[in-house]
Amino acid sequence: EIYNGVIERLEGEALATDKWDYLLSNGHRVLGFASDDSHEKSDIGQGWLMVRAAARTPHAILAALQRGNFYASTGVKIRSIRRAGASIVVETADADEIWAVGSWGVRLARVAGPRIAFDCSKLQGGNAYVRFVAYGRGSAAAWTQPFFPNVASATERQSPFVEEWWLSRIEKHRLSDTPPAGLDTSLDWRPVKGSHGFVDVHRLCGDADGVVYLANRFNVPRSGEWIIRLGHDGGVKMFVDGACVLHQPFRSNPATPDRLLTAVRLTRGTHEIVIALDTDHGLGQGIFLRFACSAAARRGTRRSAFPSRVGT
Repeated sequence: EIYNGVIERLEGEALATDKWDYLLSNGHRVLGFASDDSHEKSDIGQGWLMVRAAARTPHAILAALQRGNFYASTGVKIRSIRRAGASIVVETADADEIWAVGSWGVRLARVAGPRIAFDCSKLQGGNAYVRFVAYGRGSAAAWTQPFFPNVASATERQSPFVEEWWLSRIEKHRLSDTPPAGLDTSLDWRPVKGSHGFVDVHRLCGDADGVVYLANRFNVPRSGEWIIRLGHDGGVKMFVDGACVLHQPFRSNPATPDRLLTAVRLTRGTHEIVIALDTDHGLGQGIFLRFACSAAARRGTRRSAFPSRVGT
């Protein structure tokens, strides 16, 4: 809840976008809403949601809310929100100015007038996002939902999720102190297979606390840059051929696909990818992983031949 209208006449602060930015910046992909929280007739009409639904029915409106097809307002009207690749355009009917706000509440752009265009390709980092605030007369405002650059663009091709892995025993140390490990390391490796993209380690590890490794060797068909898209709940470290290429120490439940990404250059041949996952007393439960390839990286090839797991 980023705006609570009743607090305009009670103690406290009606606006909570700072808390929203804190959650988003720590990897929690949460939607923001405004409300009256009306206790008296005078409270009605201070904050509301504008929903883009397929029909004027309760079912369609709830479905749109669940997908995030809405914005929050205290008076400003947004006419359209469009995204094409890395470009986002927000047009309003009555905004005096519009801000683009990023991680930790940093203002990324400020435009006077009713329209803003923003290039998402400028955003960096695994938890990067941008949201827009449109300011009107007085204290009227409207807030869009956040946009995440890690969502695949229309020009990007993705592999199926890798569902077969080797799982290590639990190591009793902190994720920050976790060293690289591989299939040649003696860690009592055992096979684990995922379902619907998710590799669940909780069913094997239970509520134990520590760090487990998930490892695989992959055949890379050609040298070049590959994007590794990782979904997780517990904190993670990713190692490629023993080198740490990604470290996210924070837990974020539930696990969602493509929460983090990293681009790596791989030569043709065999490479080892290892994920260290903090089980966090059973709250770190598993991962999603798949490869992606940009249009630029595919130039000159007829199709994307993704890295394939050795043994498949």
